[in-house]
Amino acid sequence: VMPHFLSSLTSAALLILSGTSAADGGDWLVDGAPYVATAAISDDAKRVDLDNGLLRRSIVLLPNAATVAFDNLMTGQSELRSVRPEATVTINGVAYSVGGLEGQPIHNGRTAERFPWRPRSEWLSRPATWPAPGVSLAIDFRPPEGAPQDLRGVTVTVHYELFDAMPLLSKWISITNEGAAPITLDAF
Repeated sequence: VMPHFLSSLTSAALLILSGTSAADGGDWLVDGAPYVATAAISDDAKRVDLDNGLLRRSIVLLPNAATVAFDNLMTGQSELRSVRPEATVTINGVAYSVGGLEGQPIHNGRTAERFPWRPRSEWLSRPATWPAPGVSLAIDFRPPEGAPQDLRGVTVTVHYELFDAMPLLSKWISITNEGAAPITLDAF
């Protein structure tokens, strides 16, 4: 059994951004305006949904973060076949699951520019906004009690961005080491 990175929701902060996700059957390539990305937490605070009317990713938060639904709303088809960890990292030669149904704080907000981009008008049918509008969600995972000393202070953050007006979701991880010992990231 692979050890897990996890944490509790006790220090969770969730900012819900307003907007509506309206799938009216129109063609998102012709008019993407109705497809505004949202991040919404369930009434019982146990799930967060990223939804833009084209795609929906549902992540349970308790007892640990895990994607439990990833749906293509244009076809009605589920893209998720099984629940797995949100990421896997190998630190100092040991593989760890990140998430996977065991608790952690979450943070979300608007998408942000991660690299410089200059629109090329000859490639676009209409003016482009940068960064692409949408919502973002970041979930922090920490080692459990009893984890090796060299992992104390290590946080693995799984980032998601869902964009307005297109069936596109971005996902990446970042690792922060605020502990006293250096670590080696062998794989992710």
